[in-house]
Amino acid sequence: MVPRENLEGSVVRTGRDFPAGENPCLSQGLHRFSKTKAVNVCFISRQIDEWFAKLKRKDLEIRDSLEDQANFPVRTFVIYDTGGYFLEFDWFLEDGRNTKILKYLTSTPK
Repeated sequence: MVPRENLEGSVVRTGRDFPAGENPCLSQGLHRFSKTKAVNVCFISRQIDEWFAKLKRKDLEIRDSLEDQANFPVRTFVIYDTGGYFLEFDWFLEDGRNTKILKYLTSTPK
């Protein structure tokens, strides 16, 4: 697995931190669960460009390069860790569809 490193200002939240029905990582999956591997791990960070640069230097396999998605206002990339698991990184762009989630993500955790 990728070592747990923190970038200044990153906030770590789990799927359980999101209000019911509002977890963006559960709305659609990249592949199905199997007995040997979880579906994927999703990190949501404002510092997505910095994370991409940092992980690219680790020479990990990139599945989907850093880009703004065409069909939804999110900046994202996906890599494989050394065990072959998907690690997805997202940040929600300023857009009316993201108002609720951005308000939640930028609030101070209790």
